[in-house]
Amino acid sequence: MYKSDVLSICNALIDILVEIDEEEFSGLGIEKGIMHLVDSTRQHELIHKFKDHQWSFELGGSAMNTTRALAALGAKTTFFGMVGKDEYGSMIIDRMRLLGINSQVSQTDEPTGSCAVMITPDGERTMNTCLGASSHYHEGVIPHDAISNSKVLHFTGYQWSTDHQKRAVLTAIETAKKTKTLVSFDVADPFMVRNCRDEFIEVINKHADIVFANREEASELYEASAHEAGQKIADSGALAVIKLGAEGALIIDPKSKE
Repeated sequence: MYKSDVLSICNALIDILVEIDEEEFSGLGIEKGIMHLVDSTRQHELIHKFKDHQWSFELGGSAMNTTRALAALGAKTTFFGMVGKDEYGSMIIDRMRLLGINSQVSQTDEPTGSCAVMITPDGERTMNTCLGASSHYHEGVIPHDAISNSKVLHFTGYQWSTDHQKRAVLTAIETAKKTKTLVSFDVADPFMVRNCRDEFIEVINKHADIVFANREEASELYEASAHEAGQKIADSGALAVIKLGAEGALIIDPKSKE
């Protein structure tokens, strides 16, 4: 059994990135800088709209980005998710192995999920996510043995996009708590926080050992300042990590709360 420092369960996506100007973005009629869930039809429309632009492709998904960063720093990482039996799915699997990530994705006949990322001159990334195969991840494929052999189980709020993804993560948490594997939760996105605030707070209060949020997400979660939100997370017993962009991060240890 491969023993991981961090085992992540989340959406396995291919990022499709394009740079567009402000006028082009304003024509989309969407909120900037957050994630929007879209269906395959809308995803095709977005990609076709900018078909004459230069696109690039890379591994996508919040926990996937965390996993690749940890792997680059020398940590033993494992990623579980679901992809399709298609070109994008093969790209994800091959890329993870190249980066030294223990790839343990399941495959389904559904197309691999994708995220069309619109990058504007101000540096903002606006994500349009079609979950595809990722939305079919379910508790029947939860890697209980692998979780018990990992130091940390990491997942994100994006798993609350569908009921069976949510049930899968809650089942994984149960295994982690039984085996004393630390539970790391990144709330993911203001969009998800607004839709799942009470459920996220319950996960933090009952299960999380480490919680990540950026300034906006933390404020949205607790309807308070970033510092106050961090204190509330620490009061629950979890290590609070509030990302502040260019200002760095606010880290509050529940033992010291300083």
